[in-house]
Amino acid sequence: MFHSLRPRAKAVARIKSDEFAVLVDAGQGRAFLEQYAIELHQRLAGALRVDGREFYLNPLIGVSVYPDDGASADELFRRADSALNRGGDSNDAIHFYSARAQTSAPATRAWPT
Repeated sequence: MFHSLRPRAKAVARIKSDEFAVLVDAGQGRAFLEQYAIELHQRLAGALRVDGREFYLNPLIGVSVYPDDGASADELFRRADSALNRGGDSNDAIHFYSARAQTSAPATRAWPT
């Protein structure tokens, strides 16, 4: 199913029940990452056949890049997750982390406790 994608993925890990991380060598640049994310989304969004029935997923992909977006796996995952959350009600399925988008967001107000 993922034969053309698998050689490019260095590792895949389950983070939470429905969240996974894929480690990909981004040495070929952003255009490569964009194409990889598109191909991964297309594969995941296709029909999944189980016992003669078809199921469909609606995957969302958040992307962060080492070292630009973080120095640790935890930081990179949080930033990829943040990219998804910044997508809001957008119909886009793929979101790249942007420090500029994070800093241009309106400040949140701290409520007294």
